[in-house]
Amino acid sequence: MAFLKIFRVPKNQQFSYKPRHWDPKKEEFDERRRQADERRKGGSAGAKARISSEFRRGKGGGDARFRQQQVFRSNMLLFGIILFLLLAAYVLVQLYMPQLLQLVK
Repeated sequence: MAFLKIFRVPKNQQFSYKPRHWDPKKEEFDERRRQADERRKGGSAGAKARISSEFRRGKGGGDARFRQQQVFRSNMLLFGIILFLLLAAYVLVQLYMPQLLQLVK
């Protein structure tokens, strides 16, 4: 059986190499153009695309100064709530601590 392999010549190993070129700038440009086309379309799909792109870019609430004002307001409200709770706890301890101590004795 080995003598039959003499007449059969092995084929060359073949592979297919298809060179690919990836241009990230071109891909980014195409993506931005596609999104701009979606935003320009009328109807609900265009509106959704505009709104989502604005939120992604961080322009949902306006400019940076507006956001800073909102953050400051939120922090002040939180500070006020904490201060109120501490004051209420102090008053309750001052009023009801003697009664609680008498109940424990």
